[in-house]
Amino acid sequence: MDEVCIINMKKLLNKYSFLSRVLTVTAFFLLHVQYTFAQLPRNYPNPESQPLDLTLKNILLYFVSPVLLVVIFFLVRRYKRKQDEKSRNEKENH
Repeated sequence: MDEVCIINMKKLLNKYSFLSRVLTVTAFFLLHVQYTFAQLPRNYPNPESQPLDLTLKNILLYFVSPVLLVVIFFLVRRYKRKQDEKSRNEKENH
């Protein structure tokens, strides 16, 4: 019984260790982004920032494409997991 609990705890820790790493990196970048934007070169004039024009090209480039890349990433990841699971099941059955 104790061995089963230890194995389940290891699986649980492995499952959430990736999530904890992702959250840690995300928090790091969110908290330190103000310092990276504050650094401007001294010898060059400051750029004049203007709002983004909402043309079809800009919407596709800056909004749709990142979301699409994330969705494709998760779909490919799910597909690979299913393939690995099938191969494991075939090895166990044969």
